[in-house]
Amino acid sequence: QLGQDFYFADVESQRNYSSFITILNPPGARSANVTISYIAGGAQIATTTLVAAAGQRATASPMAQGVNQTSAVYVHSDQPVMVERPTYFSTSRSNINGPVTGANSIAGTKSPGKDWLFAEGYTGLNFHEYIVLANFDSSNPANVTVNLEYSNGATYPTTVTVAPQSQYFFDVNRASAGFAQSTTAVSAEVSSDVPVVAQRQEYFRYNGTIPGGTDVIGQPGPAKSSYSFAEGYTGSGFSEYLTLQNPNTTSQDVIVRLYMANSITTEQVVTVGPQTRVTLDVNAMVLPIVRAASRAGYAVSLSVTAINGTIMAERPMYFNYHNMAQGGTDVVGYNR
Repeated sequence: QLGQDFYFADVESQRNYSSFITILNPPGARSANVTISYIAGGAQIATTTLVAAAGQRATASPMAQGVNQTSAVYVHSDQPVMVERPTYFSTSRSNINGPVTGANSIAGTKSPGKDWLFAEGYTGLNFHEYIVLANFDSSNPANVTVNLEYSNGATYPTTVTVAPQSQYFFDVNRASAGFAQSTTAVSAEVSSDVPVVAQRQEYFRYNGTIPGGTDVIGQPGPAKSSYSFAEGYTGSGFSEYLTLQNPNTTSQDVIVRLYMANSITTEQVVTVGPQTRVTLDVNAMVLPIVRAASRAGYAVSLSVTAINGTIMAERPMYFNYHNMAQGGTDVVGYNR
């Protein structure tokens, strides 16, 4: 959706990272006067203004403003626009065997909030997960609780303080390593006494060979009753998953529907325990159908519906496309 305010918890522009702020001003509108503010370490470290003409795209670079570090970003426009942040990177992590290169892009959130949900998360071998917290308030610190919710039903809440106009990088791998009941699959709910923005970054080498990184801003709470995913592919070189988070204190029954070619559909009812994460292997759901009816094909859309409550759903997907391009993507489902 178009808007006048967009927030990003993290825009990386240190060594081996290149990030941009891209702005679309749709046709038929007036020229948009846009201000981009970068915050880090308790201060606004840079600001820039630009004009995005009607029906055109504008691009800003933090590096061009001398911002060569991590920062949180606030974008304000006097006209409705759309704002994204693409990032390209080459990095390494101590628990990932080999270099990690890739790219991702996210749309900004319209406002900070006090409740954020993340269904996806993984801290196993060759994965490293962070939740970046950004406090845009200029005077009030934020007391933020990150409640990690594991696939075995265990939960591990940790409270941290995020200083005004600052970021906090919460290392999920490190937190889980200190909790005896943790599992590698983990969801998270972030709650704060001061509105913040929460963004999850995950670096990986999937199966030890496919490098990449995904980045999403959390779903603002509370959880919703239904989600939709248009994209999905389960053919050779692709691995698709559906991750479900139940942040509630009671179990939720969830209908997962698969929509394939030639009007072939199927559904499965999944029970997600209280404050628990469930992972569905979409490839494993699709392949038996294709074997029985090849006209179904490997392309699949998904819908997720909580029968009598609410749920959170994300779709991570990893790929090795014709042995030429490798990586991964992750999105929160569209919800009404």
